[in-house]
Amino acid sequence: MRGDNLLAVQPKAFVVTTDSDHELEVYLNLESRMKLTGVN
Repeated sequence: MRGDNLLAVQPKAFVVTTDSDHELEVYLNLESRMKLTGVN
């Protein structure tokens, strides 16, 4: 297989890119409360 360049590709390790343990205030998503009345 190496002679034919058919090598097994290993999956990359999972990397956490979000810091969920912060001291900032988390705001609600207000979009769910919004009622659309027309086209802007």
